[in-house]
Parts: sequence; structure tokens; C-alpha cells
Amino acid sequence: MATVTSPNGTVGRVTEVRVHPSVDTLVIEAPDGRKFEQVIAEPWIVRVDTEGKLVELSSDEGLI
Repeated sequence: MATVTSPNGTVGRVTEVRVHPSVDTLVIEAPDGRKFEQVIAEPWIVRVDTEGKLVELSSDEGLI
């Protein structure tokens, strides 16, 4: 799966995409095993590089 980064460095890797009624999210597993969800929308997602398997976040403050 894709690596997730923010301006603070590597956040983790995408393990799942969840489809919710109002918004879709990425499930991200941090190196320490914690899991977070990130809304797939601006302004949180800056760039998605499918070939390079990279998701770049604007910050890590939006992680839930």
C-alpha cells in the first residue's frame, strides 16, 4: 500500500479505504501500530502519487 507523509515526516502507510455515506477515508497505520483515519478531500490531501505509492498530507492535525 501507499506511504503517507506530512510536513512532519512519515505518518504511516495506507491499509484500507473506507467508504462512508458522507465522505471516504484512508485508514493509516503508523509505525507504532496505531491506526488513524484521514478524510479524502481538500485541504487535507495535497497530492496522491499512484505510481510512486505516496499520499502527501497538508498536515497531520486532521487525523482521527
